[in-house]
Amino acid sequence: MNDGYLMHYNPNHDPKTGRFTTVPIYQKRAMKAAKTKKYVDDIIESLSYEDADKVLILDNMPRKEFNTKKKKHELYLTSDEGEFVVNRALLKIGDVPVSFLDLLDNGDNLSAAIATRSGSEYRRKGYAEKVAKKTDQWIKRNPDKLKDYKYINWWSLDSNDSSKKIAENHGYTLEKKVNENGRVYSKYVKRLHNNKEV
Repeated sequence: MNDGYLMHYNPNHDPKTGRFTTVPIYQKRAMKAAKTKKYVDDIIESLSYEDADKVLILDNMPRKEFNTKKKKHELYLTSDEGEFVVNRALLKIGDVPVSFLDLLDNGDNLSAAIATRSGSEYRRKGYAEKVAKKTDQWIKRNPDKLKDYKYINWWSLDSNDSSKKIAENHGYTLEKKVNENGRVYSKYVKRLHNNKEV
């Protein structure tokens, strides 16, 4: 096996220039997401059936199956899927992770995923608003990291007024409503770089 063969299969090698590049972007994303995965997992594990349904991770899973499922956090993102996290805004109160908002790579667009820890001491405290604001700030500071994306999608159950209000407060506009098996979803969109095409 010669050096050329080894170089050809090295993920950090650019065959066009013959030079070794930095770590590929998806690997960087995965490594960065791994640093905060335990906090996101903790938030997902805290969710009641109703709250998990609101953040759209159940995929019609029956309540009994959800309540007996171990590793509920795997309903959201596995370790391998960390490469899709373009940005993560995380809020902790003391040592307790309470809310997060992920921007996930979905081809030529991004998808927003937001959740807040279950419990009366965490709900309706403005924590989701705070991670949405942190995300807005990141978007403004990092246009170079968003140049390949046209827009951000924000899906919500139509009955989830809190989620819809946060989307509207942060520049997302309602594009359409979709009825799927008797459940109505609202799709909000935020265009990036003044892109007119969605």
